[in-house]
Amino acid sequence: MASIDERGKNKWRIRVFAGRQPGTGKKRYIAQTVHGGYREAQRTARKLQTGVEESGYVRPSNITLSQYLQQWLKDRAEPRVRPRTFNRYKEIVQLHLIPNLGNIRLKQLQPEHIEAYYAKARKQGRLDGKGGLSAQTVQHHAQVLNQSLSHAVKTKVIGRNEAKDVSPPRPLKKEIEPLTREEVGILLASARQTEFYFPLLVAVYTGLRRSELLALTWKDMDLEERYLKVNKGIHTHSTKEQQYQAPKTAKSKRRVSLPNDLVLALRHYRETQEATREQLGISLTGENLVFSRADGSSIHPDSLSKACIRLAKRPV
Repeated sequence: MASIDERGKNKWRIRVFAGRQPGTGKKRYIAQTVHGGYREAQRTARKLQTGVEESGYVRPSNITLSQYLQQWLKDRAEPRVRPRTFNRYKEIVQLHLIPNLGNIRLKQLQPEHIEAYYAKARKQGRLDGKGGLSAQTVQHHAQVLNQSLSHAVKTKVIGRNEAKDVSPPRPLKKEIEPLTREEVGILLASARQTEFYFPLLVAVYTGLRRSELLALTWKDMDLEERYLKVNKGIHTHSTKEQQYQAPKTAKSKRRVSLPNDLVLALRHYRETQEATREQLGISLTGENLVFSRADGSSIHPDSLSKACIRLAKRPV
């Protein structure tokens, strides 16, 4: 709020509150003397007020980081990111950021608070109390905090994103070692008598992501022309809820060629699936999932990942 005080004939003193000094909390003001009529003083006061607000001043508020993060999750993050991403954001906010930084008032959050949290997370951040989090995980925490505070700046809740001044730990780059031809054969042999054999077989030949693989329906498969179409993925909102969503980018929608050996295997797989459905009195249609449970329900993506790890360790 701007104050206008008369200091003599056609002389006015204008003061605009400009926030508090970092650390000390001392109030800051911008002052200016204006010569002229009261209307000129009002115009100058409005200009000063606008300039202070555009440069980062925000009206005083007692909102804590905890309160802001919860509101940010609900109003900003949830409507704009995929369910799996939102669940990860929510986990980071509720289990890590709020317990460690949540009681700090948003306007009083300083780089040293954030830096201390990153250091603590690396040493003892695991929820089971068995040590610290990896640098990669702490970097994910930093990304969520930075996103939320950047939004707070854009919406004039705060004037500055203090997380920008703090560098999270850098993770070591891990070399990815793809399976050898022999290891792929061992994995498929281990999976042969399980429901995961054909999903893994298609994954080996096509390189599809697990979300794309488990969202395939029979109408996406053209075994005559020997290709499949990727046009959606299965995403988990919770352990009980799954949604089908289009890929993030147009490039992710694509046709993938199928080699002859895989086409023959898939034809046999479809015949077996049709026979099973016929025994249950259910017809197989193009809308049905290619890879599903016996009752036709979808396979949770985490189930495929866990099965892959388990089968890789199983002696053949």
